[in-house]
Order: sequence, then structure tokens, then C-alpha cells
Amino acid sequence: MGIRLSTSTLNSITTAAKPTYDRQAINTGIVHLGMGGFHRAHQAVYTDKLLADGQRNWGITGVSLRSSSVRDLLTPQDFLYSANTLGEGAPPPQIIGSVLNTLAIRDHKQLTAALDLIAQPSTQVISLTITEKGYCANQNGDLDIRHPDIALDLANWQRPQSAPGLLAVGLQQRMRAGGGSISILSCDNLAGNGRVTQQVVQSMAAQLNPEFATWIADHVSFPSTMVDRIVPQTSVGDIDAFESVSGYRDDALVSGEAFTQWVIEDDFRGQRPAWDIAGAQFVDKVAPFEQAKLRLLNATHSALAYLGLLTDHAYVHQALAYPAIGDFVTRLLNDEITPEVDCPQGMDITDYKARLLERFANAAVPYKTLQVAGDGSQKLPQRIFPTLSARLNKQQPVALLCTVVGAWIQCLAGRSDTGVPISVSDPAAPEIAQLAAKHANAPELIQAIAQQSNYFGELANSSEFLTQLGDALGKLRSEGTAASIRPL
Repeated sequence: MGIRLSTSTLNSITTAAKPTYDRQAINTGIVHLGMGGFHRAHQAVYTDKLLADGQRNWGITGVSLRSSSVRDLLTPQDFLYSANTLGEGAPPPQIIGSVLNTLAIRDHKQLTAALDLIAQPSTQVISLTITEKGYCANQNGDLDIRHPDIALDLANWQRPQSAPGLLAVGLQQRMRAGGGSISILSCDNLAGNGRVTQQVVQSMAAQLNPEFATWIADHVSFPSTMVDRIVPQTSVGDIDAFESVSGYRDDALVSGEAFTQWVIEDDFRGQRPAWDIAGAQFVDKVAPFEQAKLRLLNATHSALAYLGLLTDHAYVHQALAYPAIGDFVTRLLNDEITPEVDCPQGMDITDYKARLLERFANAAVPYKTLQVAGDGSQKLPQRIFPTLSARLNKQQPVALLCTVVGAWIQCLAGRSDTGVPISVSDPAAPEIAQLAAKHANAPELIQAIAQQSNYFGELANSSEFLTQLGDALGKLRSEGTAASIRPL
């Protein structure tokens, strides 16, 4: 067994690039909520480059909202970990030193420490990668007061557990301590993620103290961002394989594709990290970049995941290589999505689409369809529904988009075309599975979902959408996925 990565073993490691700065001289300037693999393979890597440039005030203290698992992996390694780039011609792995500590707020002392850090004047940025459902927002982007996590926080402000609750309590503590202005930066795949973050935080603050919401409006900015990098979940097998090649053990390893992008709205109240020297883009408006990614890349990713699961493909690259699915997503991109995309200035949409399909086809980046398929009830309103609405308003064809939504429903019903059980992690799964068991007729199932839940949002009021979705789901069920998605 190789040596375990830590500060004491760092000098013995010769197979990876290592921090070129003194970590003892780094101060926390960023508090990050959600310490999953994506943050550690994306924003923390950009920040590591700032520290290497001599900007010592931008160390990261992570905050885990749900469990202590990431902290438990990082603590024995002194919060060091490796970011490994996958693919032919990749550079050596890079040991990242920008994460100084990680707190798990289910522990009361660590919750107190997290709130204190938010209040510290030296903390200038709070960033988030908590997935779409972590914002506890409804489909309009407003705070869902009925959300169980929000209800718990409203009943016990001393122990906030949701991200909106933690931010509201921490910012109130900052206001009282005179901590000054700060920026809160969402890095999740939400349309208008800055606006959504602002709405849920200000709504939560108004519940806490109406006057406090005014302070937030005056002292806190919520820049929108667009982030992009494919970062598969790391398995024990991945860690073992990495150890055999590198000669050292890293139980907090993250791996990702070579491509990485970060576009940030230049709207900061306090100090702004110079992430642009690490390759990030500061722009006046993120929306065109965000729309292009959500509608082109993320929508296609979801389509590959659901159609791949229904045809027993474990990985996205396998689904794309399956002829019927590969042809379907190409038609989806070109015929129904591209006409509804307003590209950022200078973007070559043809090249962008070709490149994203190349990225999805990269077998060196094995992204599980089950991982991409998770939380579709939170993702489809961002990735698919806006395009559907736009096309329905123009009376344009939506059969392919409806097929993606139908595939999502069929996956939540629980079995692939060959009868293999599918267990997708999605808040909607229990209800849709129950409704699917009651309604063998696809149009009846769609009507039941529309009447008993809010998963379709405003689309539930469109008879054309419900009819076409019922037709698409019926074909998936009666003909099987491959046959139903082939062109007529």
C-alpha cells in the first residue's frame, strides 16, 4: 500500500504537482457550502491557482450540510487531495491545497464555527454547490415555505440545517458583528442561479427579521455563474487504480475531464477573487452562457441518462454510442433545442454542439447514467421545460423534448425495457412510481401527474403538452425505447 497523502508525506510524493505556496500562511476568504467532488474539481482548482500566484487571502473553508463523509476523508489528509485529469495526454495529477478545513454542520460545534466564519470580516465570498434541490425553491425560484428543511429551520433558528437557513442566520450574525459587505456565489445548474439564491435567502431573512432583509439588499450581492466540467463520482476502484499508478493513497481523490469553464457575473460587493488569472471569465451578463449550457449540454446529458437507463446502459458514453440514442440526441439538439438558444456573442453553436458530443463520448470519463439521472424533478424545469414552453408558444414541434420527459417518468416507474430495476434518486420518485402502478394507460398517467403534483409547472396547463407527452410515454411503453425514438 502506498503512503497516505498528508502534509507530512507531501515531500515524498514525486508523481503529482504540489502546492507551491505555504499553506500555513493562507487565510480563509471563501466559505463554500457543499463539498462534493464537483467543487473540489472545479472552483477549488481555480482558487489553488490564485494562492500559487501569491494571493494569500482566498483559502477555502468548506461546509457540508448533510453528512461528515467528506470531512472524514479530508481530515487525515490535512484537507489535501488530488485533482486528476482523465483522458489521453492528460497532465500529471495536481495536489490541491486551497481547502483549509471542512465543517459538518450536523455537529453543533461545527455549525457554530461555520456561522462565525460567515460573520468574519475576512470572509468575502460564500459559494455554493448544493444541487438544484438544496435551494428549497419552487419552480418559480421562490422559497418553498412548506419544504421540510425550511419548516425545521423556522421552528429552530438556533440550529439551521438548510442552505437558505444557514445563510440567513450567518448573515444576521455578520450584520450584528459589523462584518461588512459580502458576495454569495451560486455555482449550481440553475437558470438565474444568482437571482434564485437572492430570493430564497432574502425570503428566509424576512422570516427571521423583516428589517434584516433590508440590510441584505444593501450589503450582499448575488452574482450569477455558469460552471462546466464533467466530474464523475469517484469509486473505491478509482482510488485503488490511482494508488497503483501514483504510488500514494488519496481517499479524497476527484477526477474530471480536461475541459473546464467558469463564467461569473462581475457584481461583487466586497473584494473579488482574481479567478480570471486562473482562466475564469468575468462578464456583465451570464444569462446567454447559462442558457446555452442548460439547453444544449445539460438537456442532452439528461436525455442520454434517461434513454440510457431504459436501454440498460450504465454509462453516458455507452448510451451515446448506441445508434438509436446517438441519432435521437443529434436530432434533439439540431431540430428542437438549437432554434431556441440565444448564443453568447462569439460562440460558434455548431462547434459547441460537436464538442459537447465528443465530451459525452469520451470513455476515459465514465459518467454513470444513474448519477446524471438523479433529481430530474429539479433538473428538467431548468434544462427542458423552458425550451418546451418556447416551442409550444410558437406552435413548433416538441415530440423529441416530450420523449425526454416521458423517459424520465418511465425511469421513475422503476424498470428498463428488459425489466431491469431502475432506482433513481429523485424526490418525485415515490409519487410517480405509485401513480404509474395505478395507471397503465400513459395519457391517464400524465393527467394524474399533472393533477396531483406540480412537477410540470406551468406546462401542466397546456393540453398540447400533456397530449404529446402522453403519446411519447405510450410509445416508449408499447414499442420499447429504441423503436420509439427512431425517426419515422
